Amino acid sequence: MVTKTSKQIILRLAIGVVTFIFLSQLMFSAEPMVKLPRMPSKAEFEKYEDNEELYASLLLDYYKIGATLDAQLKYWDIKPIVELAAPTMEEMTSQEIKILRKFYGIALKLQLQIEALSEDQVHAKLNELEKRLQEEKAKNIALGIKNYELELKSQNTDVYTERVYEIAKFCDSLKKALDSMSYKYYMIRFSSNSSMARALDNSFIPSLMLSNSVVIPSISSSGIQTDISYGAKAELNLNSLDEYGKYFELWFAYLMPQIKSNPLPEDQNSGWREWNSNIYSFGVNLNLPEVIELKPVKAGIKIGVGHYWGSASSPNTSLPKADYKGQSVNLELNFSRLTTISPASLYFNFGVLFPTRDMIFADPIQDVNIGKSTISTFSLGLRFNIL
Repeated sequence: MVTKTSKQIILRLAIGVVTFIFLSQLMFSAEPMVKLPRMPSKAEFEKYEDNEELYASLLLDYYKIGATLDAQLKYWDIKPIVELAAPTMEEMTSQEIKILRKFYGIALKLQLQIEALSEDQVHAKLNELEKRLQEEKAKNIALGIKNYELELKSQNTDVYTERVYEIAKFCDSLKKALDSMSYKYYMIRFSSNSSMARALDNSFIPSLMLSNSVVIPSISSSGIQTDISYGAKAELNLNSLDEYGKYFELWFAYLMPQIKSNPLPEDQNSGWREWNSNIYSFGVNLNLPEVIELKPVKAGIKIGVGHYWGSASSPNTSLPKADYKGQSVNLELNFSRLTTISPASLYFNFGVLFPTRDMIFADPIQDVNIGKSTISTFSLGLRFNIL
């Protein structure tokens, strides 16, 4: 007995044989590639009804012939007059004569359709196939040329890649050389700056310096309060006075401290009166540069004495002004570094103002007289050498 698996294998083998025959041969005339044998008689058909294997084999033979003829027509782009479907498993196992006659009849109709084709029809199809074949050959040639061009481009790409790699190595060497040159440049510039600093220190040409500072004033009196204020200063170094000129400076400073007075500071309900002050001063400094060696900056000390004067007024009132007058002492620590633009320095200054007259801040209730109380100042400033 033929199992279902065996029948499926036989069916697939039959389809494969048909496809192989179709692909391995080229039709040049209206002749069927295969022809049907004579249809068995009724008595001969009865033999197949009793034998399942013979029945399945004959059914597959008729299907194979029909499939070959169907493929021949489709190869010529001619629609078969009947549709051919593979036998189902039920048809393979039915062992009915009508099923054999059905597949025989389909194959016979396909054979007669091929035999009925005129020679012109066949040649027209062959010419069309030949034209398509030539087009495919042309496409293959064009593809071959493109592949050759792509191969050349690939070779050129390899060459370019190697050149890019060489250029990258050359750029790395240039970068190293540039880094070396940059280091040498900064070393030369640093040494040049040091030489310039020494040249300025040893110069006989006066140099002018300007600075701005933040100042915290302090007055030792309970009836006075002070706020952070701002100041400005101009200094002239006397390099032209013989070889010791660099150690002496003339200076002029301006300070505008904000002061508040209160005749009754212990009374929480009493108000504080504001005073806008302007204090001017001038004097001389003893300049001691490079006292401390802190590379790449230099630290110096300045000790200054001078005279100050000024006044304070209360805004929006007709109260008399408060006058300032006396002498001052300053002690400064500065840090400087010569740049390519100009020498600049950061400084910290502590100063004391010694009044020579009583300081009186008028008030409608009671004047605030602090007498000759000293005024201490703490400053942080930035100085630039402009000449």
